[in-house]
Amino acid sequence: MADSLARLLARLPRVGEATASRLATAIGAQPEDYRRALARAVEHEAQVLRCSICSDDLDGPTCACERGPAETILVVTTPAARRSITRAWPGRYHVLGGLGPAAMPGTRALLERCRDGQVRDVVLALGGSPEARETDAMLARLLGPVGLDVWTIGQDGLGWGHDLEHAQDVQIAAALAHRRPLC
Repeated sequence: MADSLARLLARLPRVGEATASRLATAIGAQPEDYRRALARAVEHEAQVLRCSICSDDLDGPTCACERGPAETILVVTTPAARRSITRAWPGRYHVLGGLGPAAMPGTRALLERCRDGQVRDVVLALGGSPEARETDAMLARLLGPVGLDVWTIGQDGLGWGHDLEHAQDVQIAAALAHRRPLC
């Protein structure tokens, strides 16, 4: 069982085989009530509904991704990143669901949203990691030919390799204010 758990954990972003094996061993060593609570939490997460437009978690019957002007969409990697950026960005957004190859389903949905002719600008707020920068470049290559202006957030106040989920509101606002064009 630990091997199958380790294989599943290794599929998570930024979790390699060694870390997955250590996590599986640590989970297996926990008391049964903890393991059952963890299983219930994972099952609950599996039941979370996703928005068909932006791939974000649905907190209610409708998603807020369509509020604000249609001309600009802010793109983030995860629902947690979207929640952290909400106060600094009152407009439309899109959740990719990952970086690199893991972002492809969200990328296809983003391309569909941008083909309606209303969107003019896409602001990428994917983070400062090398994988995020590679995804920025991939999205710029895909969105630029569609006739969109593609921007990335500035690094003002954000450390190299940062995750937006852990940034403060003032840092996020500065990064958005100092966005720069990719194409």
